[in-house]
Amino acid sequence: MRMRGCARATQLCMGEKGYDPVTLPLCPAEVRRAVPPGVTTVLPQLTEMACVIRNDDGSWQIVTR
Repeated sequence: MRMRGCARATQLCMGEKGYDPVTLPLCPAEVRRAVPPGVTTVLPQLTEMACVIRNDDGSWQIVTR
């Protein structure tokens, strides 16, 4: 129950700052093979073609194409 409260508080706080949640699809296999491995540390400009790669260590890489 506590995590739900924290998640909700985070949503409210981010919303008050003008942020909107987004959902990105997983990148297709051909994209995963084509991009060098990495970790996204700065949010790129998102496009309709953006997708994500879940790295083995649990981190994420956002790919814009």
